[in-house]
Amino acid sequence: MKYVSNLVLGFQNSLVYRANFFISLVTRLLQVGLSLLMWRALYLESGQNTIHGYSQTHMMQYLILTGLLSLIFTFEPLFRLARQIKTGKISTLLLRPINLNLESLSNFVGAKLVLIILLGVLIVVLTSGQGFSTILILLYALVSIALWHQIMFLLGTLAFWLVQMWPLRPVISALYLFCGGLLFPLDVLPTWAYQGLRFSPLALVSSDLVQTVLQGSRQPQLLFLYLGLTVVWLIALVGLSRWLFRVGLHKFEGVGV
Repeated sequence: MKYVSNLVLGFQNSLVYRANFFISLVTRLLQVGLSLLMWRALYLESGQNTIHGYSQTHMMQYLILTGLLSLIFTFEPLFRLARQIKTGKISTLLLRPINLNLESLSNFVGAKLVLIILLGVLIVVLTSGQGFSTILILLYALVSIALWHQIMFLLGTLAFWLVQMWPLRPVISALYLFCGGLLFPLDVLPTWAYQGLRFSPLALVSSDLVQTVLQGSRQPQLLFLYLGLTVVWLIALVGLSRWLFRVGLHKFEGVGV
């Protein structure tokens, strides 16, 4: 119940700070719009109906869905945990009977609740008639949200050792932009690059998820593979986060501690 209350609080905060949401929305819409214009120009210039097996409609759907995911997959959990560590607030939270990881996840889900619901509606619409596959894809999407949060939480624990966290932002942004397939589907890359990236956490929560939404009915085995790998990555990163957090606490020099 305490995590549900925290989720509600995160949702209320997102309503209070609406300006932040609209600024990020406009920024992402501009980025997605530029990608759409670029790919439209490529299709017109090539004179082909498909590029790397993608029709223009399919490519537009892919870019719009990855753009929506990028609105959900933000860096807030990372910098929220970093602030708690740097300000010493973490020492107060450690005295409470809560799991800091779950507390952070519930706050993150609450802040993104409207977008998560919108994503769910789009998945249902785009996969209508697929029955059980639709349920699995919705489950895959929820696990992907948890995995993204876990990646950010893991990186946030680095605040125990790093003086400043902001230099990580452009590095993570670049990795997500490329490995997550925000500019193009990963399978347009050379085979060796695609095979090296397709099972990475950033690909699983973004490009691979969108591919299952668009092609899940034609390749059901990929849905089970991606969902299983996402769960494996989630479990592994939860364990690594716990270990780093315990090690970091030994070096902790928070305010008032």
